[in-house]
Amino acid sequence: MKRAAGDFSRGLMYWANGWLFMFKNPRILWLALFPMLLAILGAAVLLETAYVFVPQGITSLMSVLHLSKADFLYSLLYYPLILGTAVLLFVLGVYLIYILQSILAIPFYSVMADRSLAKLGKKPKSAGWKMALRMVRVGLIKSFCFVAFALVLFVFSFLPILNVAAAACAMLLLAFDTMDYSFEVLGWGLRRRFQYLRREWAQWAGMAVGLALTLLIPGLTLLVIPGAVVGGALIVKNEAR
Repeated sequence: MKRAAGDFSRGLMYWANGWLFMFKNPRILWLALFPMLLAILGAAVLLETAYVFVPQGITSLMSVLHLSKADFLYSLLYYPLILGTAVLLFVLGVYLIYILQSILAIPFYSVMADRSLAKLGKKPKSAGWKMALRMVRVGLIKSFCFVAFALVLFVFSFLPILNVAAAACAMLLLAFDTMDYSFEVLGWGLRRRFQYLRREWAQWAGMAVGLALTLLIPGLTLLVIPGAVVGGALIVKNEAR
């Protein structure tokens, strides 16, 4: 239990530790600029969409239900629906924008993970951009799978209880993806990756919770991803060497 708590704690702030590591290593930090610009753009689009469409959508729903602002039931339902819809939109929006962002940023994230692992002594040397271009194909296949899951998440978002489970799965998948760049750089097969995650479940759960907490500040999740990619490299255990 004590080990699990330590692993959970290590995973909880892994993205912040990744940013600290990058600030100490400028050759890795500058690679985060392009993903950061994409993240800022994505966060702006997400906030604008939520601000404009969530109130409109809930108001339209009230009209369909033949409820006016003078009705008690309108007051009872309006703000909880606004809050619930906004949370679900943020989870789904972050997930979808992350997929789009990561497709364009695959080479950058790959080199960041590669250089971090080389700096930590967990691989002989950095393979550079040649390896990153090879990973684009893998990243595109993975992104297609993530889009399929996003459709499932969207359907489940309308179902009580299941929507919470779907959001939790989305955060776990995001946490896995940020670490998957390191797995790919190290040449791990799919079976070894899943074995690692199963064995280090507490660490993985901490990573997912750490990312979920960033949802409290709209748009922050997208901005911390470069640090999460490097943080994933930092917490790969010693067998990676």
